[in-house]
This record gives sequence, C-alpha cells and structure tokens, in this order.
Amino acid sequence: MSFDTETLTPDDFADSAAAVMDACAGRDLGEAAAALGEAGMTGILAGEAFGGLGLPMRYAVPVLTTAGARRLEVPLLEALLVARALESVDAALAADVVTGGTVATVAWDGALSLRPGGASRVDGCVGGAIAATRCGVVLAATEDGAGVLLRTDQAGVTVEEHPSLDVDRRACIVTCDGADVPAGRIVPAEAMTRLALDASIGRAAIAIGCADAAMAMTVEHTTTRKQFGKTLAANQSLRHALARQLMNIEGARALLRMAAARDAADPTEARAAEVEALRGAVEAVEKAIQLHGGMGFTWEVPLHRYLRWVRDLQAQGNVDAALLALGTDFIAARAAASAAAPAAL
Repeated sequence: MSFDTETLTPDDFADSAAAVMDACAGRDLGEAAAALGEAGMTGILAGEAFGGLGLPMRYAVPVLTTAGARRLEVPLLEALLVARALESVDAALAADVVTGGTVATVAWDGALSLRPGGASRVDGCVGGAIAATRCGVVLAATEDGAGVLLRTDQAGVTVEEHPSLDVDRRACIVTCDGADVPAGRIVPAEAMTRLALDASIGRAAIAIGCADAAMAMTVEHTTTRKQFGKTLAANQSLRHALARQLMNIEGARALLRMAAARDAADPTEARAAEVEALRGAVEAVEKAIQLHGGMGFTWEVPLHRYLRWVRDLQAQGNVDAALLALGTDFIAARAAASAAAPAAL
C-alpha cells in the first residue's frame, strides 16, 4: 500500500494510535504488540516490501508521543527501529516484527565482543533491554559499531530482569557466552548509527507525551480542587507556573519537529531535541507531582510512573554526556568562527 506524503501528515496517525493503545491496556505484551502490528503502528518505518509503510521518522513522532501519554508498556520505539534495521539483514524476521508476531527490543547499554570462527560468536554483557524477558529478539551493539540480533531463547544467551527505576518497563541484562550469530543476523554499523540518531528523536517524542499527560492531569486537578472556597487555579502564581511549564514543553516540541523534519536525522538537532525534551519533561512532571500535594506522591496517582519513565529515558540516552558534547561543539564552533573573522579595526 502506498501513501501520498504530500497529503498524509504525521498528525493523521495520532488518533489511530490513541485508539489502539487504549485497547492494549490490560493485555499481555504479546497480545498488545500484535494489536499494534495489526493497526500498522510497528511498521511505520519499515519498507512496504516487509509489510510496513516505509515512512520517515517524523511520521512515528506523534505515535510515540501518544505512547508516552498512554504509558504504553510495549517497547514500541525499539520495535520500529529494529524492523527497519532488519530490512537488509533478515527480511522474514523484519516482516514478523512489523506484524507484532515477534516482539523486539534493543539493549541500549554496553557492547558485545564479536569473534570470528565459521558462524560468528559473541561474548559479553549488555543492559537496558526493555522487557527483554518477554521479547523474542534483542538487538545489541558490538564493539566494532555493528549490531547483532539475538534470540532470547537461543543457546548461549541468558536474559535476566534487572531492578530499574521504571516499574512498568523493566530493563533487562542480556549475557552472551559464545552465542552463535549467523551472518544474516549482523546489522551493519551504518544502520546502527541511523538507529541511534532516530532513537534520540523517539525518546524526545515519548518524553513530550509524558509531559503532555502530566500537564493535563495538573490542569484538571488545579481547576477542580478547591481550598478555602476557591479552586487552586485561582492562585495567580500557580497559573504562571503552569504557563512556564507549557512554554517549556512547546519549545521542546518545536525543536523535536525541526529535528524530525529531515529524512535523515542531523546528529546535532536530534541530540538537542532529546536533551531539551527530557529536561522539560522532568521539570513538568516534577512540578505536577508538587501541585497535586500529598496525593501526588501516592501509587494511585500515576505521575511518578511518568517521572520514572522519563528519568529512565535520560539514562538510556546518556543525556548528561549529550549535553556536554553539545556545549563543547558549540564553544568550538564559536571559537572557529571568531578565529576566521577579520580582526576588528
């Protein structure tokens, strides 16, 4: 099926994504992934030859934003990226990930050592693989910059759930002890580089979805909760605080749209969008917890779940290092521009 990207906008996916994600609530991971696949959500990036839509990353942004707002437990970002990365590697598996028949995830932390010898073997330990104990395949980086696709039930692969801040999407550790990786399961370094950049955009989209949901909950609470005969929102300083949070979120959203507009992500723009979106989301959710008063800290109010997810995304994307690198690059660029400029008379 072909799509006219001149008339089909990314936002056209948002309503469909909300409906299917609402239907996924309470279902196990496999059933939810199959529902997302049937609705075309996991195949947005994969080519049409593999059952996908073959669309650029900007079309996945509203879907991932909706996933953030709906607290989707399926590793949707990982499925989108793995399905596309597999196109030139394992067509049958790529199609299975697109349909949701196989649930895929990515180990974001660490790299495996790859050793030749007939069929290649990998050793080592990688972490940050969201929901890997419930997934069929895990994509992990190797020390040479490439990637390997591992089946979670294959010999030489052990997957263990690891205590993590995010209680809804548990991170797992994947340990390999001479696990076989056929040539058809090795993802080129170029594809891994593209995956990492698009992951930055995807994390930014999820974070903005979390911030949107927290803001909506806070507006509802402050405009209905009364103290001393007035709603909380009658307090002008509170309204100003909410306005500042909204400005932060909208600024991050604009930066994200600019970064996602390119068919191939620009490294600086992608990382800047990720840093700003995650920073703004943390601030928005923390403020939401504060404005909910004592009930904001309870398990019944899901604000802490949004905060856990966003904090986990910060660690996943190594945002502190990204911010330092962006600052260093900016200073170097300004210094080079000053050196190249003619001396002032």
